[in-house]
Amino acid sequence: MPIEYTLSHSHYRRAQLPSLHAPSIQASQNDREAFTQAQSQQLRFSHNQKHIFDATSASLSMVEIYGLFKAGELIKNSFWQADPKHAINDLCDDRAFELSSNGNSLNVNEQTELAASILKNLGLFKHFAPIVLLLGHGRFTDNNPQGESLDYGASGGQSGAVKVKVLSQLLNDSDIRPALLKRKFGIP
Repeated sequence: MPIEYTLSHSHYRRAQLPSLHAPSIQASQNDREAFTQAQSQQLRFSHNQKHIFDATSASLSMVEIYGLFKAGELIKNSFWQADPKHAINDLCDDRAFELSSNGNSLNVNEQTELAASILKNLGLFKHFAPIVLLLGHGRFTDNNPQGESLDYGASGGQSGAVKVKVLSQLLNDSDIRPALLKRKFGIP
């Protein structure tokens, strides 16, 4: 699913596919009342901090400058490890997604076509179980190569939670479900 997750009240966008491809659909959750100024600042800080330390040209000088500060953090994390946090994944919750393409909201026919193409690519046409469980890959690890591999390249190194939530919303929509039945997708 070629989507890009967009945060409400922010200019932040995260592609959920490999970097060689451009997302054609934007998924956003726009009605978040609890998105506070503090969360916005935390998001900007964590995003900027990650890019400062990941930049190849700055990485050597950053290690020299912040090495001693990071040493204390490494020791602390070795003995009193906290649950890993990801600022973006924490903001993606169970609210409905608004899907758009090129700034225009997707209508029911376009959403039905998207759902039908996903089901077709998965090889799912009929004989569905009464309850279907969709799982998104992801990880909750810190400095663990095996755990990191769960955020794999098909989602641009991101968790699959956004894709699963969008697909679940599409397949459970009361307008899309009958349209899928007309296309011979026998979802109970």
